[in-house]
Amino acid sequence: MPLVTIIALCYNHARFLEAALDSILAQTYPHLEVVLVDDASTDGSANILRRYAAQNPGWQLLLLPENQNNCRAFNRGLALSKGEFVIDFATDDVLLPERIARQVAAFEQAGPRCGVVYTDAELLDESGRFVRHYYRRDARGRLHPHPASGLVFAEVLARYFISTPTMLMRRTTLDALGGYDESLSYEDFDFWVRAAATGSFSSWTSSVRRSTCIRAPNRPKATAATIRTWPLP
Repeated sequence: MPLVTIIALCYNHARFLEAALDSILAQTYPHLEVVLVDDASTDGSANILRRYAAQNPGWQLLLLPENQNNCRAFNRGLALSKGEFVIDFATDDVLLPERIARQVAAFEQAGPRCGVVYTDAELLDESGRFVRHYYRRDARGRLHPHPASGLVFAEVLARYFISTPTMLMRRTTLDALGGYDESLSYEDFDFWVRAAATGSFSSWTSSVRRSTCIRAPNRPKATAATIRTWPLP
């Protein structure tokens, strides 16, 4: 049973943090490594993280003294981790209980060239109310944007179709890329391009699977600046 690392990234998520961390505890997959990273929050998040770390002695806690941005903070957590698979988990989101178990099974079906498994998600407002699914359904039940699987490099360059918070990443894929590019504020498009150039992706959406609840108002989209600054593989 492969070890899965959850790198839980927090920056001023105090009001959402307990729900996020409880969703880690509720996972049905038993072989987990948890790395809590606080990126110099100013809202009391660190105290909540300390409490959960004390209650769960196997969890690692990294409190960064200065804000380092998402990519650097993730890489600091990644350096502490050992999992064969890795989740970049923003602590204003919630993991559905069977997410990890089902995504590990999807990796086993997809084979060793697959570097990323991603899924649908439930988008929530800041009060936790359901807004919609990430993938919209038309009258025939078709998903929009249409998810792609396999060698998706050309698709990634052409359109935005992956729900980043739902990704489970293979550790060797991250290591081959040197983690996230720390010159960027947000990693999604850059990571997709570099990862898709070297391996395949698997979309676990054909059965309308959902793995994560995302607080949509808090999540930035990929921007033109992000697109211009990704390095060529």
